[in-house]
Amino acid sequence: MEEAFEQVAMSMFAYMTNIETVEIETHYTIEVQGMDMLSLLFQFLDEFLFGFCCDPFFIPRKIKILEFDRTAFRIKARGFGEPFQLGKHPQVRSSVSKEH
Repeated sequence: MEEAFEQVAMSMFAYMTNIETVEIETHYTIEVQGMDMLSLLFQFLDEFLFGFCCDPFFIPRKIKILEFDRTAFRIKARGFGEPFQLGKHPQVRSSVSKEH
């Protein structure tokens, strides 16, 4: 389950940019809690997205779950990466045609 959560978060960031361009310079730690597993996943993704959208504009190259309490629905995780830079981290363009 830990790896599934980590991979979902990394997929979200890989949709935004080519994460191969992200260097591991610093880390960003989050702690979240949910009411059930689905809300926990939402809170987990939302907290990493918050770090991306607000100072420090953090984008991870790797995410590691440090603590995962499946009974109390709590996660502590750390992302390893750097602050997002538009010139360094290209935005991924959708391959879906706009004509439809």
